Amino acid sequence: MSIPKLICFDLGGVLVRLDPLSAQRTFLSLAPQHSETLERLLRDDFVHDQEHFSENESFQLGHLSTTEYFSRVRSIIGEQHTDGQLKAALLTVIVGDEPETVRLLEPLSKIARLACFSNTHPLHWNYMLESFAWMSSFEIQMASHLCRIAKPAPGAFRAICEQAQLRSEECLFIDDRLVNVEGARNIGMRAIQFQGPRALIASLEAEGIFL
Repeated sequence: MSIPKLICFDLGGVLVRLDPLSAQRTFLSLAPQHSETLERLLRDDFVHDQEHFSENESFQLGHLSTTEYFSRVRSIIGEQHTDGQLKAALLTVIVGDEPETVRLLEPLSKIARLACFSNTHPLHWNYMLESFAWMSSFEIQMASHLCRIAKPAPGAFRAICEQAQLRSEECLFIDDRLVNVEGARNIGMRAIQFQGPRALIASLEAEGIFL
């Protein structure tokens, strides 16, 4: 089996520790009577038709600006909340990084080119770029709000291969969500579902990559 020329990582749940319900808890505490509306606004699984995407998904696709997104949130939880307060609530989703997985980046960079693709919005993306020095390990840095397409849409995975100027079978994708792993495989990429750093090492060895 040939070694892939590109290894592309998802960020959240793989290299970045998340508390995905943190912002939702904060907003619900401010407007508990609007729980169903907030849950719909904050949904971000990207498994619905685009016309049914939530405001959060539209934000992550770059279809809403930060100002527009905050306006939608304020219309539910109250106009008195400042941009700073809303930003702080959203940033609580990012807890830190995953040191054991991060340590794999350096040896992997000596074996293949590295990339990342994250379904995310500008607030989280900029925070990760500023907070995690290891982001510089990625030759290719892709985010849904920048390329305006999100996993698991086939175009998201094709965009990775096109950016790297490689065939899909030359690229390996790593993600914690099975739907994204299957999406990558559906366009011919090799893919691994992340289930912890030790399991990842074993899965990489099955792909011919020995650290």
